[in-house]
Amino acid sequence: MLKIFAIGNITHDLELRTNPHTGKPMLQFQIASTRTYRDQTGTHPADFISVKAHGALAEQCASWLGKGSQVAVTGDLETFPDQDPEQRNYRTIIKAKSIQFLSPRQAERIEADQHPEDTEEVC
Repeated sequence: MLKIFAIGNITHDLELRTNPHTGKPMLQFQIASTRTYRDQTGTHPADFISVKAHGALAEQCASWLGKGSQVAVTGDLETFPDQDPEQRNYRTIIKAKSIQFLSPRQAERIEADQHPEDTEEVC
């Protein structure tokens, strides 16, 4: 078993689904994380990591998070072969055991964006 800890921003809006085999809630999404160094073009390369959550964890994430939310994911690293066995490509995914929310709740961010005059800055 390989444990992993990753921090990144969710790349797209979340869609809660039902696992057809178990009937339990399931959520699959990607997080993007930029590297600390710059490449030859002067930009920071980004890594895109797939994450899968099940059950209550999936439901909580779907109700609190959205595109751009920053999260810290801890879980098991799983590798699956791609569809074409001749290519020998593999897909790697984090099977989340815990997800820490590092951004404000999605609804609060939308509210603040719609009414910027109501927000106060705290120094």
